[in-house]
Amino acid sequence: MLHIKNLTQVDLDVVETFFAEGLKNVPKAYFSSLDRPLIDKALQTPFSYAAFEEDKLIGVTLATIPGITPNNYGYDLDYSKEQLQQVTQLIAGLVVPTAKAKGVGTQLIAENCAAICRAGFQIILGTIHPENTASIKMVLKNGLVPKKQVLKYGGLPRIIFERFCF
Repeated sequence: MLHIKNLTQVDLDVVETFFAEGLKNVPKAYFSSLDRPLIDKALQTPFSYAAFEEDKLIGVTLATIPGITPNNYGYDLDYSKEQLQQVTQLIAGLVVPTAKAKGVGTQLIAENCAAICRAGFQIILGTIHPENTASIKMVLKNGLVPKKQVLKYGGLPRIIFERFCF
């Protein structure tokens, strides 16, 4: 049975290890760097989640509040300062191979989006490599729509996806 849990900073070591191991099997172009400080930043928000099946960690999604910083994808969409302050970002997601195509990632993103909207944020953004069809399907199922293709993270192609909470 699937159990979804909100992550906190207590989970930092487990989440860092999960991504370090799991990303070994993911095409490098699909993921930019995901270091300990970035994971820690995500775990400081109430918007990151993990999925467990029989007490085994099988998936994680991370979200951040970028604020008025260059990392805010809203700049790529020409957002106003007011809009930039309402942005949250889905920054990483990973599901173990044995749990892929079973709806785990879709459920985790649904939890991210619901928590973000409940907290009063208005805009959810995320970026995905154009060839990562599995991740694209997951965000589309959760109401995010493609807005713009850009080069990010040292020239890697990314599609920026957007969802409004209102």
